[in-house]
Amino acid sequence: MSARLQRNMQMLFGKSLLSQDAPPQPTVVLKIGGSVFRGLSAYPIAARYVRDRLMEESQIRWLIVVSAQHGQTDRLEQLARGLHGKPHPRVLDVLWSTGELRSVALLSLAMMELGLDVRALNIHQSGLLRSGSVSNTIDVDHRRLSRAWSGSRVAVVPGFFARNEIECVESLGRGGSDLTAVLLAIASKAVRCEFIKDVAGYHDRDPKRHADAKPLARLSYEEALRFADHGCRVLQREAILVAAGARLPMIVRSLEHTGTCTWIGDDTPEAQVASTTSACGIVDARVSRLPGTQPNKRGDIRQ
Repeated sequence: MSARLQRNMQMLFGKSLLSQDAPPQPTVVLKIGGSVFRGLSAYPIAARYVRDRLMEESQIRWLIVVSAQHGQTDRLEQLARGLHGKPHPRVLDVLWSTGELRSVALLSLAMMELGLDVRALNIHQSGLLRSGSVSNTIDVDHRRLSRAWSGSRVAVVPGFFARNEIECVESLGRGGSDLTAVLLAIASKAVRCEFIKDVAGYHDRDPKRHADAKPLARLSYEEALRFADHGCRVLQREAILVAAGARLPMIVRSLEHTGTCTWIGDDTPEAQVASTTSACGIVDARVSRLPGTQPNKRGDIRQ
């Protein structure tokens, strides 16, 4: 708005109208797991997926959380142990972090090749802060994230890591990228958090071991936690707990099966269910409970 037009509008309508900012664009956090990145060729595939989602949901801002390429963290640890028998945890975290940062850079470059305007952020720019040697609290400085993300609809950030009170990077434990995505989604007031995995959502049995495994279109938080308690590693248990506390809707899907996924959350008003499940391809969004959510055996629900 030009200064002249702003003065004219102020004279006509007063300052109160002008002080009302345009409603912020809704945000979706999309986490892409390391099992998806099984080689350099996987990054352009993921970039095309993100581009298609940007086109499908043109009013959404996207925050993409990425893991290191499949196996990269283990390879980096082996490299460290080849130089030192007992590498210091803080030094090991620095080395591990290069895997996530590599994924941020490669995915961002692949997206730029498609003509997308993307912000490639580092661990410190993500705003995640781990504080307290006893409480081990993780906070999000959303202002820091917003500054780094400013001016673009999409940003790519590393998962699995936060900075600590003395600005060192720290890993968040196994499955920490899931927790990263949930924490950033809550801080960004995202409408949902999506997870791209190597399985198309939850199933009543392990689809890698049982060809007749049935996909589960919807789960409550309690049901998702029950899966985690029985050894299912589709989502980190702590990430589910934090999402449940914030009532954050989640979707689990894969790149290869874009029409099949699992929606995790409360029974919500129809409009919210429709907006969430439309991204999931669920035919009947009003199903309140699905058969087969109770696992039969401990070994049958690992995914």
